[in-house]
Amino acid sequence: MTIAGILLAAGRSERMGGVNKLLAPWGSGFVVEAVWKTMLGAGLERIVVVAGFEAPRVQAVLPGATVVRNARFEEGLGTSIAAGVEAAGAAEGYLIVLGDMPRVPPDHLRALVAERSEETTIVASRTEGRLGPPVLFGGAYRGELGALSGDEGARVLLHRHADQVRAVDLAPSEAADIDHPQDLV
Repeated sequence: MTIAGILLAAGRSERMGGVNKLLAPWGSGFVVEAVWKTMLGAGLERIVVVAGFEAPRVQAVLPGATVVRNARFEEGLGTSIAAGVEAAGAAEGYLIVLGDMPRVPPDHLRALVAERSEETTIVASRTEGRLGPPVLFGGAYRGELGALSGDEGARVLLHRHADQVRAVDLAPSEAADIDHPQDLV
């Protein structure tokens, strides 16, 4: 078994003023493409991209990627996590990465995987004392991840299983996501 990467790329980018932030230019490509390449660069052998809003356009910029469409993406992040875990199948763990975090380096993803010591461990990124994505969940959490719905993201599992959480520091500049047009600079 391996660690499955789940790249969440289904949202509507409502705070971007009508522009799909995942398809905004970033470097020599697009935001979501940069995140996907980071996951590949981290050595993840199985990556599932969960698309929703403008799914065909997202898939078009990720040639060779395994892209699944979450028909329920408008219900919230939880449905995309559940769709990704379902598509990934059984794994030792699930590394959940947000498609709007192009500054996270591959070394950080490798550090999350390296910190995992047993199947039940959760390894979260810690920025300025706060836990958040990217997060690695051991395979034992597959059922709970698959049961998420609505806007209930995986943060609820970080609280529910706080005694199982380990953390790897991520610099604020690397943890910054893209929410507004000015974030693309």
